Amino acid sequence: CCLCYHDVLCAGKVQSSRQVIKDEKRVVYWLPRNNFVRILEYAALQEPASSYIRLLTNTEAVEISRTAPSSSSSGGQQVEVMLRNTVTGNTQTFRPKLLIGCDGMNSEVRRSLQQWAAEDSSSSSSRFSMSESPSLSTDLRFKVLQLPPNPCLKDGTTLSNPDFCSLIGKKSDLIGGAPIRLGLLPIKDTSMGRTANLITLPDHPIWNVDDAEGMYAVFEQCMPQ
Repeated sequence: CCLCYHDVLCAGKVQSSRQVIKDEKRVVYWLPRNNFVRILEYAALQEPASSYIRLLTNTEAVEISRTAPSSSSSGGQQVEVMLRNTVTGNTQTFRPKLLIGCDGMNSEVRRSLQQWAAEDSSSSSSRFSMSESPSLSTDLRFKVLQLPPNPCLKDGTTLSNPDFCSLIGKKSDLIGGAPIRLGLLPIKDTSMGRTANLITLPDHPIWNVDDAEGMYAVFEQCMPQ
């Protein structure tokens, strides 16, 4: 089993290579988030999960608060969550037995936990803070561009979804700066749109382009292929 990698030069020439995969069980594919969410949705709608899971779409948590225990409650404080439908604007409130914070980098659940810990003198809010680790990508800026499935070059060459691809650009006379590259990660599903990652230092002049028309002009010059 081999993994294909293509370097597409700005003149249109394609340099291809193959990397042998010694352990076929360890082949890695990048799964787009929308695919992953659909997998979770499918699992939630199947029995037996569907009998005890209520799936709310177009919904966000706008407020999480602690409430005093009710007279019928044998436990301590309860959590109350207010949800808002992002389409209709309607809100609803409920009190879950368990609230799991998996709502992303700007988590409302984590923010609430930090606030409650700060209010409780016996607890430290730092235990709910995000941890920071050194990374080779620290201080880099990136942008994800959406491409059609199996995009084609001007000469008709197809960049198949399951292959690694790197589009190597040239220096732009419009903005200057170092030449840019676009990295296309492999996706097994050939019907899915591809993503191209633009990653540069934060002071690259491409980040000064603030409109779509200007960005198209830069890419037309940098990426003639």
